Amino acid sequence: MKLVLTRIFLLLSLFFFTETRLSAQLEDRLQFHLGGSFDYLRIQNTQLQTFSQYFTITGGGHLGLWQSNDQIALSLNPNASLGLSFTNPTGFSVFTQVPTYVMLRTGAACTKYNEQKFGIGAGLGLAYTYVKERAFYVGNSFYTMENSLLNPVAAVQLTFQNDFRILTLRAYTSLLSYQAPFIEPFGKEKFNYDGMGLSILYNF
Repeated sequence: MKLVLTRIFLLLSLFFFTETRLSAQLEDRLQFHLGGSFDYLRIQNTQLQTFSQYFTITGGGHLGLWQSNDQIALSLNPNASLGLSFTNPTGFSVFTQVPTYVMLRTGAACTKYNEQKFGIGAGLGLAYTYVKERAFYVGNSFYTMENSLLNPVAAVQLTFQNDFRILTLRAYTSLLSYQAPFIEPFGKEKFNYDGMGLSILYNF
């Protein structure tokens, strides 16, 4: 009985030690950010081009996949944005976006332990976008555009770090257009949808 209890105790100790160690390792690999973005959606075909603009609240994080001496790091970077159109006088419009990048960063904040003042980064990924906007005026009527989009995207960023804060300035753009219908007067005709934007992110 004593031997059984000893084995159980050892197994439980090993389990809790391993769990604590893994939790600590995961915490070291996680970084988060929150900020605002200006997002720009271009909609066009061969005869028409129009734009929608949004201010969004943006949050996300980095999960470290690899790093070298806290000087350069590769991470998975999922994000989520939610915003309203500020150019729409006709009703409620919503813009949501979920971009996920594989980012390569060097310098400031590329890991939790990098204390350099300046850093740069670049990444590739996919962005899912849902947009619904009632602001398109055709033939004396307003029409609602509602679509779900999926674009390959690229991002570049600059990061600045001092004793009080870590700020990142990020720009992104679609690499390829997503094709989808526009509004009712154009029927099922396909339009090209492209996104681009600029974000200011506070890292913590």
